[in-house]
Amino acid sequence: MDELRRAAGCAYAPYSGFRVGAVIEDEKGVLHAGCNVECASIGLSLCAERAALGRAIAQGATRFRRLWIYTPTPATTRPCGACREMLSRLPK
Repeated sequence: MDELRRAAGCAYAPYSGFRVGAVIEDEKGVLHAGCNVECASIGLSLCAERAALGRAIAQGATRFRRLWIYTPTPATTRPCGACREMLSRLPK
């Protein structure tokens, strides 16, 4: 949880104020964190889940075990469609 909160604290969310942190665990147990990065053009914004995935791949990871997502809300927030699509295409 600490890593998730730390990642969310690094988020750049000047438009929505909705800070998200994500951590993806690779097959070796290494954790890779990411946060959301907003842009005035919403379609060009980067979700925390895809940021974590990109960081993991850039560090050589190719297979993953699990993903955790942190949002500052009491209810569960699910990944967006673009993130679900990318995550569903990963080797297991």
